[in-house]
Amino acid sequence: SRTDINNNNVRRTMRHTIEFGSERTIFVVRSEPSSIVCEYYNS
Repeated sequence: SRTDINNNNVRRTMRHTIEFGSERTIFVVRSEPSSIVCEYYNS
């Protein structure tokens, strides 16, 4: 049985909201087949 069906087309997005004092930082991690992209931005 295959558990990795269409694994190359799967994109996982994990969204974390971290609050420091009055600043809100959103930490987004996109896990792609060949790379991991991290984005930091303030809202």
